[in-house]
Amino acid sequence: MGCRRRVQQASGFVDERLHARLGGYPAGPLREALGIRVEEYRPLRQGERIVLSDGSYGTAWSESVRAEGAETLAAYTHGMLTDSPALTRHRYGTGQGWYLSIRLKETDYAALVRRLLDEAGIEPELPGLPTGVEAVTRQASDGRRWHVLINHSTTALHLPEPAHDLLTGAVAHEVPPGGRAVLRKP
Repeated sequence: MGCRRRVQQASGFVDERLHARLGGYPAGPLREALGIRVEEYRPLRQGERIVLSDGSYGTAWSESVRAEGAETLAAYTHGMLTDSPALTRHRYGTGQGWYLSIRLKETDYAALVRRLLDEAGIEPELPGLPTGVEAVTRQASDGRRWHVLINHSTTALHLPEPAHDLLTGAVAHEVPPGGRAVLRKP
């Protein structure tokens, strides 16, 4: 299991035996789809941080990347990687591939995910839910719908209107911290 996990984390630059692939990283088809070539992996010193041109910053890891058709959306602003791509987007076929070559701080990751969702036109399942609440809507072939809510936060989620919770069989007014509910949608 440990070896398999490492291969998944290192996909694109090692093979199934954890041998480095020759000819550049990531592997050919992925490199073509992303429109980039990783020249060198550059771990950062403990406590070191690198600011990007979009104002975000990363720690622990960075990569020297060459754009090979990809558009640079954010670049490194100092050090050996100054002006090198940090975040790229490459239009490929009917889609696009994004590549991030640095480990961002958590809030900057969240902002990037919001940007990706916005650009893809993906709306929240239930608009207005606070951070830390996961929501999925399921629909049966006969049109019945259910909202599945998982509250990963440390505060209760107060429902805008009471709803029947299929897990408890009772009317729910809130989902407690760490709680979950399956609400029947009228």
